[in-house]
Amino acid sequence: MTRVVFLLFSIIFFVGINIVNVIFIGYAQVELSVAPHPCRRMINSIIIDKERGETVYIKNFTTRDNIIVGYKSINGGEMWDNMIDETGRVAAVIQNPNNASIIYNIIDNKLNKSTNNGKNWVVVNGTWDKSAAFAAYQKNPKILYAYGINEIKDYYWGKYERGGIYKSVNEGSIWNLMLPANDIKNLAIDPDNPDIIYAGTLYQGVYRSIDGGKQWNTVKNGLPAYEPINVLEIDPAHSNTIYIGTRSGVFKSNDRGLSWYSVSYGLPSRNTYQKYSNPLVLTLAINTQNPAIIYAGTSYEGVFKSTNGGELWNQINEGIPCSD
Repeated sequence: MTRVVFLLFSIIFFVGINIVNVIFIGYAQVELSVAPHPCRRMINSIIIDKERGETVYIKNFTTRDNIIVGYKSINGGEMWDNMIDETGRVAAVIQNPNNASIIYNIIDNKLNKSTNNGKNWVVVNGTWDKSAAFAAYQKNPKILYAYGINEIKDYYWGKYERGGIYKSVNEGSIWNLMLPANDIKNLAIDPDNPDIIYAGTLYQGVYRSIDGGKQWNTVKNGLPAYEPINVLEIDPAHSNTIYIGTRSGVFKSNDRGLSWYSVSYGLPSRNTYQKYSNPLVLTLAINTQNPAIIYAGTSYEGVFKSTNGGELWNQINEGIPCSD
């Protein structure tokens, strides 16, 4: 009996001086009758040290034991060493680039804020019941976007959920609904233009706004149909360049999402753990010192690295043990 993975959370990243870039993805598992895989490595989070680009951290979250297992590499992924075991379920973290003591995170579907470097937390009072995605503009941390979900109880239809993308321009004191939507998985803001926002969706490709969230268009030319956008990352040095991770591998855009093409050469063509399915690309991380270096975490095949902007990927799992 083996397991298949479905994404639950979106990606968020650390920003700011001396802060690393983070993507954290969660998952659920269900039992299927397929042949057992000899080795499974499921990578949900990749962190690159912003000052020491060769230092990389990864995390593998297992819902079975509620344990986060961490590994560290000081040579760009050539070798990994066990680092930490933690418990918890953190879906997203963002740090204020101008004030390192201000941190936002999403824990158990709640958006939280700390003003003392994480010692104390308060729930940010949005107009929604659950938080599922979050993004902050790097150059002006007062500009925030969040994907919130409200639980609706209806006499005729029963209980259901209604979501939307919300925006704040005062660090979360006041939020305004910008787009009603029920299929958002992740959010990202153009590092050079706060009016350009991207939202990865469940089955509709990528939503994009170029006017601060007032109007949105679907940009999915070249993307596989009806596949979740598990992760969306913008090149920190060239904001026209965007990467996304899907069940069909990694896709890249050089025109701010208007067109996409596959950059998956070297990634496994099929998931050897689940015989008839491609491996899920759960997380991506871009080296801010050298944006041509990208790491990809997959659902079963571990970590892959590209040194040429995704054109070629190599597996780098030395030191990462198999999980059951």
